[in-house]
Amino acid sequence: LKHGEIEAETGVVYQHNQDYITENRNTARLFTLPLNARVGLFNRLDIFLGLPLSYGQSEAGTVTDNDFGIGDVDAGAHFILLEEKKKFPEIVFSLSGTAPTGKNPYDNAIAFGQGHWAISSNILFIKSVDPIVLFGGFGYTHQFEKNFSIGDVQPGETIGYNLGLGFAVNKNITLNTTLLGSITTESKLNNVDVPGSSDEPISLSTGLT
Repeated sequence: LKHGEIEAETGVVYQHNQDYITENRNTARLFTLPLNARVGLFNRLDIFLGLPLSYGQSEAGTVTDNDFGIGDVDAGAHFILLEEKKKFPEIVFSLSGTAPTGKNPYDNAIAFGQGHWAISSNILFIKSVDPIVLFGGFGYTHQFEKNFSIGDVQPGETIGYNLGLGFAVNKNITLNTTLLGSITTESKLNNVDVPGSSDEPISLSTGLT
C-alpha cells in the first residue's frame, strides 16, 4: 500500500470437530469472523492488525455449552526486500506477534485462542502475470512456554508454507485462493515430550478483497 492507504478485509471461518473418545459423542463447532486491517506507512512498509471474533458450541453427551468472545490478536509489519522485476519476483519479509487474548484450550471447554504469546517471521515471493498474481512462501513460528492448570506447556516449533494466486476482476475487486500448511514438532508438558502432539494441518481458503 502507498503512504496513508488503508485496506480492511474479513471473512467467515467454520470449524467442526467430532470424536468418540467415550461412549458419548463429543462435538465442537466454532464460527470465526476475522477482522483484518493494513495501513501503508511508506512505499515499502505496511503495518497490520488482526482481531478475530468467535462463537463456539460444545456438546459432550447431553451437556451443551455456548460461548462468544475474541480470539488471539496479532499485529506486525510487511517490508518489501526486493521490488518485482521482469525476471525476478517481489520478495516481502513479514514479522508479527500474537497476544493470547482468546480463551485458551487448556482451561476452557470452548477455546478461541492458543493460550501462548508467539512471534512469527515469513518470506513471501510474488510474481505478476497479468491479470493473475502468483505467490508462495514459508515461515517460522515460536510460541513461548506458559503455565496453566495442567502444568508448564511449551508448544512445538512450527514451519509453515503457503501457495496461491489472486485474480484481478477489476481495479477494485480481487479474488484469491490460498493453500496453507505447516509442520509442528511435539509439545512439552513440564519439560517432557507429549507423544502424538506433532501436527501437519493443511487448509484451502478462498476470498474476496
